[in-house]
Amino acid sequence: MTVPPPPAARAPVLESVLEGFTFVARDWRAILPIAVVAAVVIGAITVWLQVLQAQGNLAMSVLVSVGSALVQAVFLAALLRRALSQGQAPLALAAGRDEANLAGVTLSIGFLFVIIFIFAILVIAMSLGALLAGSNLNADALSSLPPEEAARQFIAALGTDGTLVLLVMGGAFFALALWISARLLLSYPATVAEGRMFVFSTWGWTKDNGLRLMACLLLVSCGGLLLSLIAVAPFSVIVDMAFGKGASKVAGAPAQWVIALLTAFFSTMFSLAPYAGLTAYLYRGLRGNAPAQ
Repeated sequence: MTVPPPPAARAPVLESVLEGFTFVARDWRAILPIAVVAAVVIGAITVWLQVLQAQGNLAMSVLVSVGSALVQAVFLAALLRRALSQGQAPLALAAGRDEANLAGVTLSIGFLFVIIFIFAILVIAMSLGALLAGSNLNADALSSLPPEEAARQFIAALGTDGTLVLLVMGGAFFALALWISARLLLSYPATVAEGRMFVFSTWGWTKDNGLRLMACLLLVSCGGLLLSLIAVAPFSVIVDMAFGKGASKVAGAPAQWVIALLTAFFSTMFSLAPYAGLTAYLYRGLRGNAPAQ
């Protein structure tokens, strides 16, 4: 198997993203069984979560969402072992040190983003409160409206200037989250490669590469999402024809199960696997320029 050399100290964006998807093209036969198992497990969790959300069970929804992220760490560990070994390690699921360490990394990074999210909500809420102070918008009446109509009235009350402020602030917090994700991009491959948890200690490894890694992360995420949507689209049409239009949106319905299973399968193939290939490739290049720890 021919594997290109790792990147230099300054991460090449297109080359790195291409390596992420090339990992899938090279090892798709080995990745396929992992994606099938992921489809069953993550698809079932997705349906369960949608049922809980339909019931308005917020507490359980949060717990299941956290559990879903931890379960995905098991699949990511298997993919990273394969990508880091450049196709030499068997691609097998396990429940060992790598999986436990990745779960810890997921919780650590997740906690950071929860803090950022809460701060963003508070800042945006205070700003919107000031913008809407002079309007006649009734929050109680708004909550009783259908979501589409409530959103329309809310945007109308904000006006052009208020909507612009909302978009700018939302975009700023999104950019911040993307930048932090990029600077911590090597946490997962480092944790698997070195056999212990690496989270914020990888920050320095990505020095001078923040914008490049943001581009890598954005391209591999958008590319994976686009491929997944294209792959699921014909099945969605078939499901609508078989079960009726909109049946896949009914919580717990057979049509929703079909779409959830297919979405989990294609997301593993086109999003999670390329992410593993990308981060493993970047780790091999950028870790070599970092001091030993």
